[in-house]
Amino acid sequence: MRNAFQVESDGAAPGSALEQGERLTPGRPQPVLAVIANWYVLAFGLGALLALIVRATHWSPQLALSFLITFLLLAAAILYQALFASRLSWISPGERMCGREVLDGGKTWCNPYGTNRWALFIVLFLPLALVGNHWDGVFEGAVYPLHRIAIQALLGYLVIASVIVIGSGDPRPSWMLLLYYILQALGSFAGRDPSDSVVSGIAQVLSVLLFALGLMTMIVIRLYDRRRLRRGASSS
Repeated sequence: MRNAFQVESDGAAPGSALEQGERLTPGRPQPVLAVIANWYVLAFGLGALLALIVRATHWSPQLALSFLITFLLLAAAILYQALFASRLSWISPGERMCGREVLDGGKTWCNPYGTNRWALFIVLFLPLALVGNHWDGVFEGAVYPLHRIAIQALLGYLVIASVIVIGSGDPRPSWMLLLYYILQALGSFAGRDPSDSVVSGIAQVLSVLLFALGLMTMIVIRLYDRRRLRRGASSS
């Protein structure tokens, strides 16, 4: 009888360790992290929709609405994880990011890196949190032009997809996270106000911090990838 953690599955993420036929280590369940990740993904998607609605109608949503939406999205993520996650074969983005796979017809928590993943989760959740808050300006009266909505939506989608694939065991999209941080750093630097030395200084510090986070993210992911490759070589 084949080991359940060696079989391939139609539910595997493209490029994941499962799709590549690598041995997967059973992982500790991460339902809380999956809820948080799904919450950010929902916030990003709904935020993009609200940005389009505001652009088309010039409606000005109140700040209080943002708190209500935040609560409802978090409640939806919690309810899905508590009531439906174990019953459905579909794997949510948050579950996928935390290593859940469909094996032998059932959903199983796996650890594609075979080691403690807290450092990896930190560097994956940081860009996810930034993306989840891309549209905060909508509740502050901002009306985004269509080209900016399109660019932010595409960039956010690529970041979310990269985070999911990396969490599934394939570190190749890590360059996308570095590019995201570089773009954020350049945007912060370009948006500084030279006439205000304090604000300009904060923007410059933020730019350096974002660039450093990008490099740290690349280093951490590469270290986990080396650990994964060594584990695969020792088990072959």
